[in-house]
Amino acid sequence: MHSDRLLRIRPSKADDKPQHPMPPLQTVILHHVLPQDSHYDWLLQCPSYAPLPDQRQWTARIILPPQDWPVNQRIALTPLAPHRAVYLTYEGPVSGNRGHVTRIAQGQFTETVWTPECKILHLQWEHLALRQQVEIHQPNPDEAWLIVLQTSAQ
Repeated sequence: MHSDRLLRIRPSKADDKPQHPMPPLQTVILHHVLPQDSHYDWLLQCPSYAPLPDQRQWTARIILPPQDWPVNQRIALTPLAPHRAVYLTYEGPVSGNRGHVTRIAQGQFTETVWTPECKILHLQWEHLALRQQVEIHQPNPDEAWLIVLQTSAQ
C-alpha cells in the first residue's frame, strides 16, 4: 500500500517539503578545549532545503557528550553562530588562539522536522553503537534551548 505520508518525511515550510526520502546528513560533536575551560560543540549539516549562508552548519554548545544524554530528560544547549563545514571533519587548533578541537562523536542523521524553532532528528553515532531520537527546541523565546532524548538504543 502506497501512502504520500511516507514520502514526506522532512517538512520545513509548506512550500518546501521534499517529496522523497533524502540521504542522511552529517553530524559531529567536538570537544573544544580552551585555556580557561572546555565544552562540546555539536554541528549538524543543514538540509539542502534549509541552507544557511556560505554553507555554514547549525551549531550549538552542549554540556554532555551523546552517550551521557539521559532518556526523557531535558539538557540545556546554547545555539552558537553557524560554523564552517570544514569543522565536520576538522581536528586541531582553532585559529585566533581560540583553543583546540577534538572530534569525540560523529555520525549521520535524518530529520523529521527542521524549522528555526524545532528539530526532530534520528541520530546514528559511529563507533558508539548508539541510535537516538532527539528533539531540539526552544519552548518560549525567553527560555533556554533544550535537547530531549526521546529514545536511545545501543
